[in-house]
Amino acid sequence: MNPGMLLAIDSATHRINLALHDGHEVIAEHSWRSARHHSAGLPPMVERMLPQGGPELAAMAVAAGPGSFTGLRIGLAFAKGLAAARGIPLVAVNTQDILAAALPPCPDHALLILLSAGRKRYIAARFRHCEGRWQAKGEETLTDLETLLRSLMAPTFIAGELGACDRDRLTGAQAAGSPLQLASPAHSLRRAGFLAEIALARLRRGAPGDFDPGTVTARYIATRDTP
Repeated sequence: MNPGMLLAIDSATHRINLALHDGHEVIAEHSWRSARHHSAGLPPMVERMLPQGGPELAAMAVAAGPGSFTGLRIGLAFAKGLAAARGIPLVAVNTQDILAAALPPCPDHALLILLSAGRKRYIAARFRHCEGRWQAKGEETLTDLETLLRSLMAPTFIAGELGACDRDRLTGAQAAGSPLQLASPAHSLRRAGFLAEIALARLRRGAPGDFDPGTVTARYIATRDTP
């Protein structure tokens, strides 16, 4: 199918990332730190972005988790509601796949993408570069920084939304000889433009019935604070 104009929404963590893509280029993209104001900040920014696209919106994409409970709930509810109201397909994409799609190839390294899980813990997803792209290997795990560092036995590229203290800790470990390479903050930002391109590729391969907004659900990773 030809997806046409697509709106991508990622509110899975403390940032909101939006992009408008026409299948050939990113028409508009915006990213900002929202803290706990996702429900107030998301709708007006979407409203501001949509007229920039010109043609009618034909499809949507959304980051479906893992991530924070509140961020995922708000983003998915908004995306599902808008897609259902307009009768357009909605593509759900794993949150960490969005960042992996933006990172350069590093065939000699594993890739570890971290999402904050609160209380100094991270949801860690491992990737390997094969067939021209980063592909997830195994299920996400809940870990902390010290446990993660002790487990590193082979060259590993690490990216994700890290606090200043944890970024300093990883930088120090790298300098001390740990087999890790730390991505810069800019390379660790999930861009909704890549979310849009993942979704566009899936839409081109699939059929309209594969992307019913009513079937999209969030992927939550259980922690000690959740059932």
